Amino acid sequence: MAIVVIVGFTMSYLMNRADLHDKWYSTGVLFVLGYGYDKFLKMITTNLPNWIDTAVNLFIENRYGVKTERHFEEEEEKKMKLFNRELNHKNKLLLQLQNLLLRKQVILIKMSEF
Repeated sequence: MAIVVIVGFTMSYLMNRADLHDKWYSTGVLFVLGYGYDKFLKMITTNLPNWIDTAVNLFIENRYGVKTERHFEEEEEKKMKLFNRELNHKNKLLLQLQNLLLRKQVILIKMSEF
């Protein structure tokens, strides 16, 4: 929100200098420009670490001929697969336990009928 205010004041100053401050659309223009600039800065700062990482990797590869690619995604994918396997195994065990408990309840109900 602070960016919207800063851009708004800056644009109002520029519009004042350009004699556009008395136009009916100046408020809308200020809001749209401020909001758009705020979203643009958020997009840049969100993706900035990826840009820096890519630029540094390319520089090192070009300068020293050493590949710097790390396979974090593959390692993370392996961890997720292992986790999912364990989770599926635990879910199967829970289902088997539920089935056993249901069978026990059915047997108890039948025994109580006699």
